[in-house]
Amino acid sequence: MKKAVRHILFCALSIIALKAVGQHSVYQKTKVDVPLITVFDPLHISPSFNARIQNLEAPSPGGSSYRSALLRLKKESARRYPRQSIDSKSSADTIEKPIILDGFPMQRVAKYPDGMGGLRDTLIFLPPGTPLDNTLAISNGNILMCGINTYLYMHDLNDGHQATDSNITVVSFEDFAKPLSTFQPFDPKLLYDPEHDRFIATYLTGRTPANSGIILAFSTTNDPRDPWNVYRIPGNPLKNNTWTDYPAIALTKDELFLTVNLLIPGVDWKIGFSETIIWQFDKSSGFDGDANLTTQLWSGIELDGRNLRNLAPIQGGDGLQGPNIFFLSNRNFDLKNDSIFIVQVTSTIDDPNAELKIGVVKSDIPYGLPPNGIQGNDNPADTTDGFDTNDSRILGSFKVGDDVQFVGNTKDFQTGNAAVFHGFINNISTNPSITGHVIGHQRLDFGYPNIVYTGAGDCGNSALIAFDHTSYYDYSGVSAIRYKEGIYSDLLMVKEGEGYVDSWLAGSYERWGDYFGIQRKYDEAGVIWTAGFYGRENNESATWISELRDCSCFSANVIERSNSPTNACNGYLVAEVEQGLAPYSYNWNNKSGDLRTFDVNLCDYGYTLTVKDAKFCQATISGSSSKVLPPENDIIYPNPAQDQVNVFFTLKEAGRVEVYVYSIEGKLVST
Repeated sequence: MKKAVRHILFCALSIIALKAVGQHSVYQKTKVDVPLITVFDPLHISPSFNARIQNLEAPSPGGSSYRSALLRLKKESARRYPRQSIDSKSSADTIEKPIILDGFPMQRVAKYPDGMGGLRDTLIFLPPGTPLDNTLAISNGNILMCGINTYLYMHDLNDGHQATDSNITVVSFEDFAKPLSTFQPFDPKLLYDPEHDRFIATYLTGRTPANSGIILAFSTTNDPRDPWNVYRIPGNPLKNNTWTDYPAIALTKDELFLTVNLLIPGVDWKIGFSETIIWQFDKSSGFDGDANLTTQLWSGIELDGRNLRNLAPIQGGDGLQGPNIFFLSNRNFDLKNDSIFIVQVTSTIDDPNAELKIGVVKSDIPYGLPPNGIQGNDNPADTTDGFDTNDSRILGSFKVGDDVQFVGNTKDFQTGNAAVFHGFINNISTNPSITGHVIGHQRLDFGYPNIVYTGAGDCGNSALIAFDHTSYYDYSGVSAIRYKEGIYSDLLMVKEGEGYVDSWLAGSYERWGDYFGIQRKYDEAGVIWTAGFYGRENNESATWISELRDCSCFSANVIERSNSPTNACNGYLVAEVEQGLAPYSYNWNNKSGDLRTFDVNLCDYGYTLTVKDAKFCQATISGSSSKVLPPENDIIYPNPAQDQVNVFFTLKEAGRVEVYVYSIEGKLVST
C-alpha cells in the first residue's frame, strides 16, 4: 500500500441542519490505495473439506468488555423502567397488513445415503452461525443473495423458490477470499445496485490489530454465481492498535460508503471504543476490477471532543441519490436520550472541496436501552437472560426527497418491553426536525428492526418495517408492520417460531444477530424480501426468507372514451392501473375477464370494477353517470352550437337523411 497522504481539516458548521452554537467538529480525510487481491469464481471452487474452527459466538458489537457493561446497564434500566402489564394499545385508524407472498427457510441440497448403497438428495439447513447476522439482496433478474455467519447463499428464484440441486449455491467466507487467509470471518453485509445491476458483498476478518481486515467484493455481472472482484481493506488503517468491527453500507449513484467501528483490544469498555470511520469508494472502480480501488477514508469524526459512534449511512428509498450522503448516530448506550446526530459527506471522492458536516437535533420523544427479549425457557427475573438486543443504535433508514425515516431498538417506556423506535426527519439538508414513534406490544419483545420504502411517485411515505419477535409464550420468529401517512397496520407474524433457542453459549443470553435483512424489489412495485431469525424445533436458530407485498400504493381508476364525434352517448370505459404488476384481471359488474375496457352508454351507466394484479394486490372502485338528455321535441343540442352539435332522431327503416344547417340569423349555410 502506498504511503497515505493525510489532510487534517477543521470544518465550520455551515448549514442550519448541521449547526449548533458552541459545537466544533474535527475530522481527517485520507486517500488510501486498496489493492485487488483476487477474482473469485463461485462455480469453480477447488474441492475441499473446508475444515475450520467455528466460534460458538462472533464478536458482539463493541467488544466483550462493552458487553459486560451493557448487561450492567440493562439491570439498571429494568430497575428504573420495569416491565408491566398494560391494556393493549389500539388506534382508531389502521391500514391493511402486508401480504405474505411466499416464505421458506435457508436450505440447500446435500447427498445422503439412501440405505440401499446409493445417495439421495436431502434438504439441509445451513449451519447456524451465532449470531446469524442476516443480510439480504435481490436482483431485478430474480437472483437472491443472503449472508449469515459464515456463508453466502445464492438462490436463482427463476428455477423456483424450493431449494434444488441446481438453483442453490453456497460459498463459505474462507473460499470467497482465497488465496488470502482469513481469520474467523464474521459480520456479512450485502447490497444490490439497481443502476449497475450488480451485487456488493462485504464481511470482516480477524479480531486483533495484526489480522483485522475488511473483505469487499463487487460482482462482475448481474449473476452472483459469476466471478467477483475481491479487495482487502486494512482493519487497522490508522495504525493505532485498533481492529475493525460492525460494518454498515449504503450506495449513492456514484459511490459506496462503508462505516465501521475501530476498537482497542484489552482495555476497559469506556476506552475500548476508539472511533467510527467512513470508507468512501468509487463503485465503478470496483465493478470494473481496477488494480487499486479508488478510496477515501474519513476519520477523527468528533463533536465537541467526543467521537461519534455507529454512523449509519442513509440510502435513497425511491432511487439512488448523490453526490452527497447523510449518516445518523445517537447516544445508543444511554438509558434514555433524545439526541440524534446527523453527519453529511458533501460530495464525491474526486471533488477536492468535499467536506464533512456534523450537527445534532433532538427528537420529540426519547429512545433508550432495550431489555433482552424473553423466551419460554428464560428466567423473567434475570435481566441478563433471553435474546440479546444489544443497544439502541440506528439500524436502518431511507431517504426520499429531503425526508428520512429510520428505525432502531429501544425500550418501550410504557410496558418496559423491547420495542422499535421509528423516527422521522423532515428537511434533513435545510432545517431538520425529528419526530418519533415507539412500535411496541404488550406481550412481545421486538429486536433488530430494519425498514424499506414501498411507495413510488406520488404514493407518499409508505414503508414496511420488519424485525425479530419473541415472548415467554411465543417462540422467536419474524414480524412486520406497514406504515403510511401517519397510520400503522396491525402486526403481521410473518414466521412463527417452532421452538425456543439454546445455542450452548457460555453465559445465559442468546444472540438474535446484529441486524435484519431487507430489500425492496426494485422492478416490482410494493414487493419486499426479508431475511430474519426463527427458532427451530431442535432448539437451533435458522433464517426465514420471506416475500411480502405492500398494496398501499396499488390503485385503479376509470376514464371514459367516446366512439363517435357526434353521439356523446356512444362509448366505453377504460381501466387504468397504478403501481401494479402485470398481467391484470378485470371484473366489471361481477363479470370476470381480462379486458380493461367495458362498453357502456356514456349518458347512463353504473359499474363496479375489481382489478387484481400478478402478485395478489386488488382494488375495487365504483362509478356511474346519468346525463340529462334533451326533450323529444328538442332534437338538437346544444342549440345554438359551435364546432359540434348532437342530433337525436329515430328511423323506422334505412333511408336518406337530409340535414340543413342555418346560421344564428336564420340563413341557410349548408345542405
